[in-house]
Amino acid sequence: MSNLFFEKIIEQPLTIEQLALKLHFSVKQTYRVIQQLYGKSFKEIVKDYKMERANELLKSTSLTLYQISDILGYNELDIFHVNLLQLQVLLLMNFACNMLEVSDNNMTFCSP
Repeated sequence: MSNLFFEKIIEQPLTIEQLALKLHFSVKQTYRVIQQLYGKSFKEIVKDYKMERANELLKSTSLTLYQISDILGYNELDIFHVNLLQLQVLLLMNFACNMLEVSDNNMTFCSP
């Protein structure tokens, strides 16, 4: 499954059950195949793509958070805020770790 596939899920929500039907797999088998291919659950992948798209929309448009959450299919603005905050924290941590690695190769808390 390509990245384009998951981008389409954002535009037209698709559940794991619907995906399993399209693939002619059981739901359990679909979960397992996605986990093996991507190292993440279906839910995590969809969330990641939604957050990437939210980040793009925040940078390139003047849409409000409410409008962006609606475009991405969030029913609750609070959940969108939490997910977006988690993404921003991860981005800041990655940036900080990259800066520390450049200045001091002995920093171990940033290593995977």
